[in-house]
Amino acid sequence: MARSRNIKPSFFSNELLAECDPLGRLLFIGLWCIADREGRIEERHKRIKAELFAYDSCDIGALIDGLVEREFLVRFEFEGRKYLQILNWHKHQAPHYLEPDSSIIAPESVVALCAKPVTKKRPSKHRRRTKRRSSTDELNQESGIRNQESAIRNPQSAADISIPPAFDTREVRIALDQWLEYKRSKGQTYKDARHLEHKFAEFDSSVALVAAIKFSIGNNYSGIFRDKAGSVPTTGRHSGKDYRPATIRGSAQ
Repeated sequence: MARSRNIKPSFFSNELLAECDPLGRLLFIGLWCIADREGRIEERHKRIKAELFAYDSCDIGALIDGLVEREFLVRFEFEGRKYLQILNWHKHQAPHYLEPDSSIIAPESVVALCAKPVTKKRPSKHRRRTKRRSSTDELNQESGIRNQESAIRNPQSAADISIPPAFDTREVRIALDQWLEYKRSKGQTYKDARHLEHKFAEFDSSVALVAAIKFSIGNNYSGIFRDKAGSVPTTGRHSGKDYRPATIRGSAQ
């Protein structure tokens, strides 16, 4: 079964390959497409010609000899049959992960010629960012934001949130408790405390933060927003109904 393979621009500038007959070079490309995921194919000249040169008159054996002489292919035998191995296969080809494993067993001497190159992979961007975060203090005292490893998941109250000293007041803690309860009443929770801790940087004072929390609850918002008009409504904006949880409405009375 023919398969899609890669062809690089350097193929056309390879001086050793240029010594082969033009049909030999085309044969080399065609062998990539009918070889298995290890670059192996049974050397059956009539079948290869039927698959790759059905409309041309050529000597497949002679073309293969030219590629073997220039060390682009190597011959070997398995269970009494002759096979071809495309050299440097894994250097130039990356078979699809769903492609079946090779059923042809090649000698160790041949396998060594086609060993997969060992490359040192760079860590992903996510892993590099995580490594940099872990090298910092568990808590950045200036911003009050914890790193990913120390952040509390699914915070339930203000006690689970790292509050910067400038915002650490009784009013802020009460407002945060109300906000978390309000979010739970809407079936919404924070993945971890950092998502809420980042909000401190958006406000210049604890009074502004408390006002924004009250404003957002009163307007049935999903996030904490400032009241640009300067008012702090206490009821929902759509029907006049108070959308806040009962415990919050009771504490406001």
